[in-house]
Amino acid sequence: IVSVVTAINDYQKESQFRELSAANDDIDVVVIRSGTYQKIPVADIVIGDLVCLEAGDPIPCDGVLVNYDGLEVDESTLTGEPEDIDKDAETDPFLLSGCTTIAGSGRFVAIAVGKDSQWGVIK
Repeated sequence: IVSVVTAINDYQKESQFRELSAANDDIDVVVIRSGTYQKIPVADIVIGDLVCLEAGDPIPCDGVLVNYDGLEVDESTLTGEPEDIDKDAETDPFLLSGCTTIAGSGRFVAIAVGKDSQWGVIK
């Protein structure tokens, strides 16, 4: 009886976790396609989209920075580094999914999305 109750309880917790995880991944981002700004779900980002970031936004896919203004990124989820990283097009233009923008703003070209991105590989 204890084993059955424990198994049912574990199954319910796993189901709730999956629902929360799916809801967490379901955010909208602003991209520029064909010269117009569009707000789309993260799952609809394709390689070549110009993704816009503001302070506090999670980075939805891997990309290369093309425009920035004081952009700082927290990469601790991937690298474990406690310091925020200043991003610029000359010295460190790569943005990795799973990280979060701390300050500033920027635009980047998506080069890897979904399971092919750095966060997707880890997931």
